[in-house]
Amino acid sequence: DTYYYYEFTGLGSKSLRGRTKTAPTGQVDDLRFAVVSCTNLEAGYFNVYKTINERNDFEAVLMLGDYIYEYEEGGYAQNTTIDRIFDPTYETVTLEDYRLRYSVYHMDRSLQELHQNFPWICVWDDHESANDAYKDGAENHDIGEGNWSDRKLAAQKAYFEWLPIRPKSANNYEIYRKFQYGNILDLFMVDTRLNGRDEQGVNVNDPNRTMMGIDQYQWLTSELEASNAQWKVLGNQVIMAPVTIFGNPINDDAWDGYPAERDNVLNYVYNNNIQNFT
Repeated sequence: DTYYYYEFTGLGSKSLRGRTKTAPTGQVDDLRFAVVSCTNLEAGYFNVYKTINERNDFEAVLMLGDYIYEYEEGGYAQNTTIDRIFDPTYETVTLEDYRLRYSVYHMDRSLQELHQNFPWICVWDDHESANDAYKDGAENHDIGEGNWSDRKLAAQKAYFEWLPIRPKSANNYEIYRKFQYGNILDLFMVDTRLNGRDEQGVNVNDPNRTMMGIDQYQWLTSELEASNAQWKVLGNQVIMAPVTIFGNPINDDAWDGYPAERDNVLNYVYNNNIQNFT
């Protein structure tokens, strides 16, 4: 529960001074977070980042995915009335492509200031690699763009280079993890995208289909059962609640496309009397 200030020195110059804050321990009465996601550079200015930065009453920024978008210039919801264009102008596929895309994002002053002044807790969704990604491919990846495993690895590597997060081990790109905020909150940041997700829209009612993978599911349920925090919060990339039209799910990329695993998680919470799960 302490603020720390830091700066970098290199090539005879000093950086702007940054600030971060550690999580509280012990008795905690209340918490507040800023939640962000889905930041398409070409669609508009990051006004929300600017507004959040004007406040000073929250613990951290929770980035729930789509920190960048991988599309080519004009590829998705471009606002042609503003002067914001992707770099590179083509779709990101290689490590250098992803590095450059993060670089142009970080030219946004509001984003710079929000990173400068607050800690971030991040997970990726699909656009950090490719639209509707899963463990073995993506809707926005085809054979002409090389092997999916190479592209996924490049996207993950660039992510760890540019964002305040580190892999759990040197060659392990798992990002699911728990954050403890005293006695009030255990925050479980999960990866429903690249770790274990099966392909969307295939055998939707198969009871063995998974979004998280076996290892992550076992980790989450074990941690939930062991938690003594008042609140257990799931930091997740896609909508968990059913969203239907005339009873039919409309987005098989969300948890609606993986109903068996959603039932498994919720039934585990119910059957083990895990209170205040959200």
